[in-house]
Amino acid sequence: MTSNESNESGFIGRQAEMAVLTAALDRALAAKGQMVMLAGEPGIGKTRLAKELASLSEQRGARVLWGWCYERQGAPPYWPWLQLMRPYADETEADGLRRDMGSGASEIAEILPELRTKLGGLERPHALVPEQARFQLFLSITTFLKKLSQAQPLILVLDDLHWADESSLHLLEFLVHEINGSRILVIGAYRETEITGRHALTETLGSLLRQDNFSRVQLSGLNSQEVGELIMSKSGVTAREDAVVALHQRTDGNPLFVGEVVGSVSREQLAGNLDWTDQILGGVRDVIARGLSGLSESCVALLETVSVIGRDFEFGLLRTLNPNLSQDTFSESLDEALAIRLIEPSPERPTRYRFSHALVQQTVYQEISSTRKMQSHAAIGEALERLHQSDREAHAAELAHHFAEAGAVGSPEKVIEYSLIAGEYALDSFEYEQALVHFTRVLDTKGEISMDGEKAQALFGLGRAEATVVPVYELKTVHQNLGLAFDYYDSVGDTARAVAVASEIPSPPGGDHNHVSQRRIQRALELVHDDSLEAGILHSVLGDFQGVANGDYPSAQDSFVRALTIARRKGNVNLEIKTLNHSARIDWHHHQSDDSLKKSLTATNLAVAAFDPRGEVTASHHAFMCSHHLGDSMEMHRQASAILEPAVRLRDRFWLATAHYCISFSLSLQGDWRLAREENQLGLDVLPLDPRLLVERAILEAQAGDRQQAEDHLERLAEVALGFRFESGANSPNALLALSLPLANNILGKTRQIDVRNDFAAAVISSNTTNPYYLSIAKVGASLLALESESEAVASHYAALKPLAGLMYWFVSVDRCLGRLAGNLGDQDAATAHFQDASDFCRKSGYRPKLAWTSHDHAKSLLMRNVPGDREKAAALHSEALLIATELEMPPLLDRLADFQDEMDSEPAKSPAYPDGLTQREAEVLRLISGGKTDREIGEELFISIKTVGNHVSSILNKTKTSNRTEAASYATQRGLVTPSPEGEG
Repeated sequence: MTSNESNESGFIGRQAEMAVLTAALDRALAAKGQMVMLAGEPGIGKTRLAKELASLSEQRGARVLWGWCYERQGAPPYWPWLQLMRPYADETEADGLRRDMGSGASEIAEILPELRTKLGGLERPHALVPEQARFQLFLSITTFLKKLSQAQPLILVLDDLHWADESSLHLLEFLVHEINGSRILVIGAYRETEITGRHALTETLGSLLRQDNFSRVQLSGLNSQEVGELIMSKSGVTAREDAVVALHQRTDGNPLFVGEVVGSVSREQLAGNLDWTDQILGGVRDVIARGLSGLSESCVALLETVSVIGRDFEFGLLRTLNPNLSQDTFSESLDEALAIRLIEPSPERPTRYRFSHALVQQTVYQEISSTRKMQSHAAIGEALERLHQSDREAHAAELAHHFAEAGAVGSPEKVIEYSLIAGEYALDSFEYEQALVHFTRVLDTKGEISMDGEKAQALFGLGRAEATVVPVYELKTVHQNLGLAFDYYDSVGDTARAVAVASEIPSPPGGDHNHVSQRRIQRALELVHDDSLEAGILHSVLGDFQGVANGDYPSAQDSFVRALTIARRKGNVNLEIKTLNHSARIDWHHHQSDDSLKKSLTATNLAVAAFDPRGEVTASHHAFMCSHHLGDSMEMHRQASAILEPAVRLRDRFWLATAHYCISFSLSLQGDWRLAREENQLGLDVLPLDPRLLVERAILEAQAGDRQQAEDHLERLAEVALGFRFESGANSPNALLALSLPLANNILGKTRQIDVRNDFAAAVISSNTTNPYYLSIAKVGASLLALESESEAVASHYAALKPLAGLMYWFVSVDRCLGRLAGNLGDQDAATAHFQDASDFCRKSGYRPKLAWTSHDHAKSLLMRNVPGDREKAAALHSEALLIATELEMPPLLDRLADFQDEMDSEPAKSPAYPDGLTQREAEVLRLISGGKTDREIGEELFISIKTVGNHVSSILNKTKTSNRTEAASYATQRGLVTPSPEGEG
C-alpha cells in the first residue's frame, strides 16, 4: 500500500506492517494457513490495522469474522470464539450448519447452546475426562472453521487478547497448529504493556513462536511526518512543522493520543502557534475526560451505564436500563457518542456496540461514584436475569460478576447462586482458573457460616479446579477442601456426591501420609457396589495412596488388580489408563523398574488412541524415570521429548514444568550444560519452586563450576522444604535436599552453609511409613554426608547401600557411592570392583559426566591399592576423565584431576614391593605409627589430611590382619619395614 493510498482511505503510515500482513494473506489464500499477532501499547493502532487488512481481505473474496475479549470477569469461557461463530450460526440455515459442523455440532453446542434449539436432536457428547473433552471441543471447532474455509477463505480477527480467558488461548494454540493446509488467516492483537511474565498470554506466545506459520508484528508510534498527515486527515488543517514535532514528542506518535488531542482544539488553534500542544496533560484519560465534558447530560448518563456493563454491550440491554429516556432522547444520545467515535458498532452484529477504546470505558467508569456503580451493577444483573431466563448457565459468569460488584445493594443469594453455576460451567469448559474465581467468591460470600450444601458444592468445585492448577507439591489444600465436602455429603447421606468427591481426590504428594484422605476413600468404597465402575475408580485412587503414602506395595497391587478387572470388564479405557499409571508409579517407587516400564508403555499406547493427554504425559514420565534407573539413555531421551507436546496441549503447569525438567535432566546427564540450563529455566519460569528443577539446576551449576548459582538454587530448595507442612518427613523436598547438599559439597568442596532447621536425611529415614524410593535417596545422601564428615558409621552406610547396587538416583550412581565407602574402610579391592561396575553402567548409558567422576575415583583407588598393573590402569582412567572433563568444561573435576596428577608425579614410577599388598604411602604411614606418631603428627609430616591418614590406618590394619596400632608396629618390625632402636638409645 502506498502512502497516497493510505491517505485516501484515511489510513496513515504502517507500510511495513501492512506488507507483513498482506504477505500472510497471500499465503493463507494459497491454503497455507497463517497467524499474525499485532502487539503494541493502547491506542497504537492495532485494531485499525486489523480493520484495514479485513477490508483488503474482503475485496479479495475472503470472509472476515471478528471476536473481542472482555475485560472483566463476567464473560463466559471462549467469549471471543463465540463472537466469531455466533453471527454465522444466526444467519445460516439449519441444514447448512449441520453440513459445516458435522458430528462436531454436539461438542460446539456445549459452549454455543443455541445450536441445540436451532438444530434440534443433538445428543450430548459422551462423558469424557476433562482433557479428552477439551480436545474433542477444540478439534470440532477447528474442523468446522477449516470446512468453512474450503468454500470461502476465512480471516479470523481476535482483538484484545491480553484479556482473553485461558481456554480461548488454548484453543488459539490448537487452531494455529492445525491450519497449515487451510485457507485461514488469524489476526490477533494485544497490549504488550499488560503482559507480565506470569500472564497466560506469555505462555501462548511462547508456544506460537515455535510454529512456522506464526508471525509477530510490533507496532510503534507514527513518525513525525505521519503525525502531520494524521492531523491533516482529522482536521483538514496543515499544522506548523514545529507544532507537529512537539505533538509527536509528547505523544510518541500514538494515533489515539494524537487524534484525541487534535479533536480537543479548534481549527484556528491548530493553524496557530504552539500553545495548543501545551494542553496535553499527564495522560490520555485527561484528554478523554475533556471530550466527555462537552456531551449532553443524557449522553454522559448513557455512557456511564455502558461503562458499568463493560466495553461491549447490546442495544437491547442498554435500552432496558434507561427506561426514563424517551426513544428520541435515547437515540440522539447514542448517536452523539457514535458521532465523536467514543463508541462504535460491531462490524458483525448490528445490535451490538463497543467503546472505541478501553481507555474511554475506563475513564468514564472511574468518574462514577461508588454508590452509583453498585446501583448500576445491581440493575444490570436484574436486567440480564430477565433477558437470559432460558440460558442462564451461559451468562452465569456475567450475572455473578454484576451481583458481586453490587455489594451492599445487591443480593448475596444471587452472587452465590450464579457463582456456583458459573464455576461448574467453567469446569465443564476446561476454564479452571475462572472456576477458581467463581468458587472462591462463593466461599467469601458465605463467610464463617457453618457448612451447608452450597459451601460443600463450592469446596468440591474449588478442589477440582485446584487439582488441575496448583503444583503437585501444594496439593494439601486440595485434600482439605475435598475432605470437607466429602464429610458434609457423607453426614447428610448424599451418597452420590460423597462418592464423586472421593473419586476426585488427587494422588498424595510423594511420601506425604494423608491418612485422612485415605480413610475417606475407604469410607466411599463402603457406599458403592463392589463391582461398580465407581468402585473401580476408588480402588485405583486408593492403591496410589497405599503405595506412595504408606509404602504398602502388596495392598496397592491388590487395589490395582481390582480396579483393572472392573475397567476391562466394563470396557472403560479411561479407568484402565489411570490405573496402569498409578500402578506404574508404585512399581517405580518400589524399585520394580521393569514392571513399571511395561505398564507405562501400555498406558501410553492406550492414552494416545483415546486422546487422553494427561494419561499420556503421566505414562511417559514414568517411562522416563524407569529408563533413567535402568540406564537406557536413548529411551530416556525419547520419553522426555514425548512429554512436551501433550503437556503443551494440557496447559497444566505441573506437566509443562515436568516436560522441561525431563529434557533438561537428560541433557545434564550427557554434559550439555548450556541446553540443559535453558530447558531448566523454561521449567522454572512455569514453576519457580519446583524441587526437581531446583536440585537439577543446583547440581548442573555445580558440575559447570558456578558455585554462586549452585548455592543459590540449593538455598531456594531448602526454603521450599522448610515451607512445606507435610505430615511425614518422607517427602520429595526432604529427600532431594538429603541427596543434593552433600553431592554439591562433593563436587565443589564445602559449599556455604545452607540455613536449615532439620536433618533432611534423618527426617526421611526416621519416618515410620515411607516408600523405598525416598528412603533410598535419603540413604544415599546420608552416605555421602558420612564421607564428607569423616563419620565413624561408614560401615553401616555401606551395608545399607549394598542392596541398591546397580541403581542410579538422580546424578548419583549407587555403585560409585559404594566404591567410595569401601575405599574409606580401607578395602580397595571392593572399592575398585564397585567403581568398575559404576563405570560399566555409565559407559552403557552414555552418562559422560558421571563416567568422568567415576574414572577419577577409580584411578585414586587403584593408586592406593598399588598391586602390579594398578598404576598403569590409574593413568589410563585419569586420561579418560581428563578428556571428558576438558571437553564438557567441568572445572571442579579438572581441579581434582590436577591434584591427582601431582600425586602420581610425586611417587616413583616403580614402587618397591611391600608385604600383603601395602602401598608405598601405607608403608610410610606404618613406619610413623611404629615411631609412636599420632594421626595429626603423621598428617603434618606427610602433608596429608587427618582424614586421609585415618583411611590409610584402616587399610593397614585390614591388610596386615592386625587389631590396633601396637600390633601394627610389631608387624612392621617383624617384616623389616622399620629398624629397631639400638640398645641404650632413647
